[in-house]
Amino acid sequence: MRICISRFLTLLLLLLLHCEDSDVRAQQRYWVFLTTKTVTTGYTPHGLGITDRALQRRAKSCSQDCLIDDFDYPVDEGAVVQIQSTGAQVRSRSRWLNAVSVLATKDQQSRILRFPFVHSLRTVSQSKRRPVDRVILKHSEYSASTTEDAVYGSSLRQVRSVNALPLHKAWVTGKNVLIGMLDDGFQNYRTHSAFRTTIVLGEYDFVQRDNNTSRSFGEYATQGNHGAQTLSVVGGYEQGKLVGVAYGASFYLAKTEIDSIEVAAEEDNFIEGLEWLERQGVDIVSASLGYDDFDPTGTYARGNGLYDPGDIVYSMKDGRTAPTTRAVQIAARKGVLVVVSAGNEGWAKRDTLVRRDSLGKVTTIVWGTKAGTGSITTPADADSILAVGALYSTGTLAYFSSTGPTADGRIKPDVVAQGSLITAVDPRGTNGYVSSASGTSFAAPLVAGAAALVLSAHPYATAMEIRSAILATAQQIHDTLASVVYPNNYYGYGRVDAFAAALSLGPVVSNTPSMTQTDSGYIVATIILAKTSLVEDSILFYYHFHADEPYSVAKFRRSVDSLFTCFVPTTLGTIAPRGYIYVKETTGKSIQRPIGEHLLPREYILFQNYPNPFNSTTTILFDIGQTSEVEVAIYNVLGKRIKTLASGWLERGRYAKQWNGLSDDGHYVTSGVYFCRLKARSYAVTRKILYLR
Repeated sequence: MRICISRFLTLLLLLLLHCEDSDVRAQQRYWVFLTTKTVTTGYTPHGLGITDRALQRRAKSCSQDCLIDDFDYPVDEGAVVQIQSTGAQVRSRSRWLNAVSVLATKDQQSRILRFPFVHSLRTVSQSKRRPVDRVILKHSEYSASTTEDAVYGSSLRQVRSVNALPLHKAWVTGKNVLIGMLDDGFQNYRTHSAFRTTIVLGEYDFVQRDNNTSRSFGEYATQGNHGAQTLSVVGGYEQGKLVGVAYGASFYLAKTEIDSIEVAAEEDNFIEGLEWLERQGVDIVSASLGYDDFDPTGTYARGNGLYDPGDIVYSMKDGRTAPTTRAVQIAARKGVLVVVSAGNEGWAKRDTLVRRDSLGKVTTIVWGTKAGTGSITTPADADSILAVGALYSTGTLAYFSSTGPTADGRIKPDVVAQGSLITAVDPRGTNGYVSSASGTSFAAPLVAGAAALVLSAHPYATAMEIRSAILATAQQIHDTLASVVYPNNYYGYGRVDAFAAALSLGPVVSNTPSMTQTDSGYIVATIILAKTSLVEDSILFYYHFHADEPYSVAKFRRSVDSLFTCFVPTTLGTIAPRGYIYVKETTGKSIQRPIGEHLLPREYILFQNYPNPFNSTTTILFDIGQTSEVEVAIYNVLGKRIKTLASGWLERGRYAKQWNGLSDDGHYVTSGVYFCRLKARSYAVTRKILYLR
């Protein structure tokens, strides 16, 4: 019986492949771009599939009236029905591009173009193979020689390569950051020992259209291997074997690529998966995929060594043409930091060369090297993202790492990271590892993990602030390629330095401070790192034990080196305090680190200033429950405005302002009673302040 079933399945598979081959010869995949979109006022964010977390992330970058925009509304289903009436098969929809992907014959394509609501058509692209090195997977053998080795195993080198170790030592692990992964699936992520503590909040298979991103029945033996390895580089953890750069982060997984073959559906899946991840509320997307010209090789009409007008040639790598490029830029507009592989096309770009005579008629079409062009793939040509090149473990540029410029002359890649001799899981089993992974595919998740650490240290920072910090603090590499000119089209701005990027945004405080219970309360300990000196009498813990209670304040004292402690008295037994740690540098940069609280407040609150009374500087803490126009000001007893601390639109979040007794005209006020007033929409509250000179 087993033999009969096996033969039957084999025959059925051969038949399906024959039918698919016939269909592909007759039909082609196209993006059909529509002219307009029907916007209905009845839509709600939840009705559009947009989560609260997505709205919270958007609120950091967008004003309240732009949290939902035209990109969020579905394509016109009436137009879809008319397109289907031609006999074309609609494969996927993109809200962001206002387009549908169809499988259509030439005749159906012509009929679709005649519809008045159709703007244009473009051939769907295929994905480029990811790692340049097809190495044989072999188990990692590593002997620990130091304490750090004993924790990180052979992954210590790659964690150090992005300078993440100082942040790990400060208990910054990526907590409260949500990362979306786009790849070929995530084989054995539920059972491999490296993922036992990895938090996966959701997954979707855009290939098989189900909720299982592991290998499915009938798929290639390597399906999901690559994704499991990239996931482990970011979020895996097994002591002594592998530590992911952001092992404390949470994840959404999207399976978008069909392994071992190149099909046009993968571009559809990439865009659809990216839109889905954004709606789930991810902060960062890591994608080790790229789309490029397919003239040199292939089996079907496209990618067969012949010129095809739909191929992605160099002129299209301009940051605005390729659909995947447009999609990642929309994601960036909505506050997502997209990190993508630059590509494995090497330093010299080979491209389709179309030669024409003086009248513009094509004379020859050849495959050759085009001087001055970059080998970057799409969507790495996009602006406002991080395109990542690869380094050898020795720190020099890998020969396979794609280079810039883009077609419109911009420098690419943006940054570089280790992309050789990477330690990752061996997805063929449940407890093995490899130490030979190679390609820009593995440089990208290292950078995504580094960005997650920076965001974890500065939860109120926007995606563009994180990106700018990473670019500004990247370490320059000088060799015969780059000389002294930075940024350049080999290394971009340089090697990523997670620690320096985090410090550049202000003080760094542990994600989860330790709390030790005593008979009379809790000893709270946290590590605080800063680029400059701290204002040590302004390191405060605003805490309470229940959400409906007002905050009390405890002051941290330096214990040893960068370790600070404070004591919180309580008689409530096992209920631990929660709240916010406030830290300020002498430069004025400050941070509020939530402990057990919602990352973003849900209401407007003006807390009592601390210290009060004061004679030098006092801190005024307030919550903005919704992005809105806010005014925070100091008034005297006669109701006259003395000092404006904040005025204008503020995003949802927690804010701290200092007042040193100066009025708006730069003069010190006299000792006495003053009032701090917070006004926002229909909410207004006042707190009494006592100033003593």
